[in-house]
Parts: sequence; structure tokens; C-alpha cells
Amino acid sequence: MHRTRMLAAVLVTSAVVMLGCPTDPTGADSSGSKDSAGLTVTSGTFAWAVTAHVPLPNSGTGMSCVATASGTTTVGSDGTYSISFPALSCSGCTMTAATSGTVTSKAVNGSVTATIAGSGCSAQQPTPSPATVSGTCSTTSCSVVNPDGESYSVAYTLTPG
Repeated sequence: MHRTRMLAAVLVTSAVVMLGCPTDPTGADSSGSKDSAGLTVTSGTFAWAVTAHVPLPNSGTGMSCVATASGTTTVGSDGTYSISFPALSCSGCTMTAATSGTVTSKAVNGSVTATIAGSGCSAQQPTPSPATVSGTCSTTSCSVVNPDGESYSVAYTLTPG
């Protein structure tokens, strides 16, 4: 039984190091307090992956198509970041979107702006724009989304590189 616990502890420690989320083996952060539930935020490169629901003509039915993209951004020492997503295109409609915000060990808050163009687009631009974005962070990444009920959706993850 004791040997099994030691093996499990070694595997967990190795997984955390491989994911790029440095932690003190005691669970203490740099201030010495225990906070094992959050992401270790340091300045540098974070990978992002976005899924967008692009608004299409709909006669009130809420139609959209899905576009995805991925890339990297730099998070500053104060936790701030900004991303200009590449053209998010589907069904003859292209949405351009940009987001900025602040990431902490447990949450992300910011805003997103979006516009659409193309023959397959809805006649109405994405509303509201800018819109708020928010999300939560685990020990490995942060999940961010704009609120439900808007004419478009932008959901993305931020993962330390």
C-alpha cells in the first residue's frame, strides 16, 4: 500500500511538470500560501484555441455556423493579454474578432469585439460588441466565453506554453 501511494505521488508530480504549471511540491505558491486549485500564472507564451458561432440569416431561429482557430499570445507580468483571432469563416460568412483581458490563477475577465462580412452573413452585426468575456481556470488551463443570449458566441481556452 505504501509503495502504491509513493508511485501515485511521483506520477502526479511528473504530470504537473509536463503540463508546464510549475508548483512547489508542498503546494505553496510563491507567497508561501497553499493554493493548489488554481493555475500558476507567469508572463510568457500561452496557447489559445477558439470556437466561434458565427451568426447567419435566420428569421429569428438563432442559426449559426461553427469556426475554429488556434495560436499563441503573450501574457504580461500583470496577467494581461490580447488576441486578434484570424478570420473565422464558415457558410459564406467571415467573422473577425479580438479579445483582451486579465488572467489570474482562478479566473479570466475581459471583453471581445466582433464584426461579420460576407454573402452568407446575417444582416445584423454581432451584438453586443464589445461584449464581456469571463471564465475560470483549473491547474492546467482557463476556459473563457461570452455570455449566453448574444447573437454570436466566442469560447476559447488559454493554456501556458
